[in-house]
Amino acid sequence: MSSMRAIFIDDEKSQPHIRDLPIPQPSSGQVLIEVEFARIGDNAKKQFPYVPGQEGVGKVILSGGGLIGWKLKGKRVSFITNHQFGSCGKYSIADVEDCLEIPANVPSHLGWYLTPLQVINMYKLSEGAKCIIQTGSTSELGLMVMRYFQQKGIQVINIINKDEEILRSEGAKLILNVKEPDFIDNLRRMANSYSATIYFDAYGGELVGQILSVMPYGSIVYTYAKNGEPFTVETIDLLFQNKKIFGYDIHQLFRLQQILRPSNLITQQWTFLEISKNLGKAFKCALEINILRQKIRMQC
Repeated sequence: MSSMRAIFIDDEKSQPHIRDLPIPQPSSGQVLIEVEFARIGDNAKKQFPYVPGQEGVGKVILSGGGLIGWKLKGKRVSFITNHQFGSCGKYSIADVEDCLEIPANVPSHLGWYLTPLQVINMYKLSEGAKCIIQTGSTSELGLMVMRYFQQKGIQVINIINKDEEILRSEGAKLILNVKEPDFIDNLRRMANSYSATIYFDAYGGELVGQILSVMPYGSIVYTYAKNGEPFTVETIDLLFQNKKIFGYDIHQLFRLQQILRPSNLITQQWTFLEISKNLGKAFKCALEINILRQKIRMQC
């Protein structure tokens, strides 16, 4: 077979449609994957035309060359791809560094790893904190963070700019709306009352500096707003309040972990998926990370 069916986007004005395309061929350091499951959502920046889809699960059927690709051949993997041929096709191309062999008992629809892995790493960054602040609270990631952190005994101040019903229905306890006229004053009281010293920023913009300014001494901002607006912060917060801002890219962090510890192909994300039940866009955490304790030593 020399062709495949895939969702295709011609340009920024066209609608996605199904098209027959030649099966792509992997280059050195890449693999060809027969896709079992493609996760909806595409944050990858790709040039038109392209097959959408950034994450998926499938079987490696061809290696473009290299030891890792050869070892992955025939294996069932979860993968991330920024290639022109994304996961929304019968076949997809992925770099070998972005593939994880997955346990046989993990079903395809729970096999994607980037968001669960990000939640776990965010939790590691927050060790010792009593409370965190997050924007993007009603996103898939935000809901997972809220439930997981609360389960672990860390309070979460959820910043929103729209209806809070979805957060309430998922068990959120602390919610503030940026559109409220007394938002900053309420945030100042809440952040200091709950000792919120970690802030995960999803959007960038002027809100970053505003939130940091009302957080307690020594607070830290981790921003993962790749397409966010520029922001400014008060010099006094950095110099005299010992506050800090760091960029946070889970994709690059994952690749670094793979390079530094290739034998530690992280099992924790699959365990996390066992405690994350998909209810629409919300993910509920219900169980402890038992496999994590049994099979690997957390070194993140």
